[in-house]
Amino acid sequence: MNISTDFTTIPDNFAKAAPEENKINGVPVVSFPFYVDKLPDFVHYLHWRFVDDDAIPVCGFQWIHWVVANVPVEALMFDFNDSRALQIPQDFSRTMPTMIPEVVQ
Repeated sequence: MNISTDFTTIPDNFAKAAPEENKINGVPVVSFPFYVDKLPDFVHYLHWRFVDDDAIPVCGFQWIHWVVANVPVEALMFDFNDSRALQIPQDFSRTMPTMIPEVVQ
């Protein structure tokens, strides 16, 4: 499996310098796009997390920004310009099973 992005440093649009429309109460809430490819045929669901190891010297532990689990591979789109591409809203939770009905709750 290969996970990649189109950048090496997270762009400002997704970090502390994000435009106001990408923030709620001054906090950035839009995650950066990434690609997942070269999945083995036996993979049916994906789980991933976005963590910040740079937080360890500051707070003593790895900061977990977000975690996603039980996303069916067929729910993913590989073209971010595709209007059907999977976009997870900032309030997504297990209380919203209709967003991706195939996700095991």
